[in-house]
Amino acid sequence: MVEKFVKKRLDGEKIKSLCEKVLKPSNTPTLTSPRVNPQVWNRLKPETKTRDIRLGKAEDKFAKCIIQLVRVTDGMVGMKDKLNNMLEARKEIKNLTKLALEAVQLGAIALQDLSQKRRHEMRYDMNSTYRLLCNPPEEETEMLFG
Repeated sequence: MVEKFVKKRLDGEKIKSLCEKVLKPSNTPTLTSPRVNPQVWNRLKPETKTRDIRLGKAEDKFAKCIIQLVRVTDGMVGMKDKLNNMLEARKEIKNLTKLALEAVQLGAIALQDLSQKRRHEMRYDMNSTYRLLCNPPEEETEMLFG
């Protein structure tokens, strides 16, 4: 099944439908592609903007993947509590929860890497005074440059 997903891309309508089903929880404002600060966006070359829009769309899809993994993990945690009497099932749920949390962590790292790639792509369109904004931030925010 995974091989099928990786080998053959879904058509545009199916991708759109799948993405529309996944709504971002209100308590996770940074779990999306951060917007480029208007002060930076207005100074970028058109080709840089085009590349950034493409990367941002990939980030949005990846964030939706993480959202679904978080929901699965949350469900497994709840199930673990309900299965207190079934020791073997409890161990399996604990293992699955660990794997799902690792997937969420890896997804978050990839999302951060994509944001950093976007910053790097914009670096040379920016005035040299502002290029330091392209360095990796200590913490991601809803805006690409903090």
